[in-house]
Parts: sequence; C-alpha cells; structure tokens
Amino acid sequence: MNLDVTNNELRRIRDKYESSGSYNNHSEAKFIVQESRSKQAILHDHFEWDDSEAGEKFRIIQARQLIIRVKIVNEASKENKNIRAFINIKKTDKQAKHIGFMSILILSWKINQ
Repeated sequence: MNLDVTNNELRRIRDKYESSGSYNNHSEAKFIVQESRSKQAILHDHFEWDDSEAGEKFRIIQARQLIIRVKIVNEASKENKNIRAFINIKKTDKQAKHIGFMSILILSWKINQ
C-alpha cells in the first residue's frame, strides 16, 4: 500500500463530498466505500467485496466490541464502580501476540488457585 496514493485518494473523496455539502464525519466511511466499489478504484483492493465473507468479518468485529463493552457491576461496593468483564491477554515475550480475551472472573479464579 502506497500511503501517499491512499492519502491523496482519501482527500479527493473528502473534497468531492465536502464541496457537494453532503459530507460529515458520520458519512465519511460510507462515501469511501461508495467511491471504492469499482474494480478500477484506487482503494478497491482494501475492502472485502464478497458479502458472505465481509458479513462474517463484521460479526467478529461486533463480537469484539461486545466483549469490550460488557461490565461487571459490584452492587455491594459503596464505590459503585463497574469493571470490564473481559480483559485482553497478551504474551509477555518479544512477539507480544494477542492471545485473546478472558473473563475477569475466570482469571481471578486461576490466580487464586
């Protein structure tokens, strides 16, 4: 991916829709996808165009967002602080690869064993 080419194309798209008066931060991604549909479009290859595969990838993104948003409410605590129900686990070696998310309850149980 050539960053200059990509950056210039994103600017071109923004300028095109800003000048039409239909551009805002919420519509930006929609316009980028719209302008990239053609196989000749500069950004076309940055997207998954197979709807089945794209749908599955999107559901995985939604699942990750759900994991991040789930909170545990400690009603017995006077502080009334919510904590994340799942935490991101990474290796501590140089590769630092993502292992996945683990329930804070399971993690605390494993630590206390």
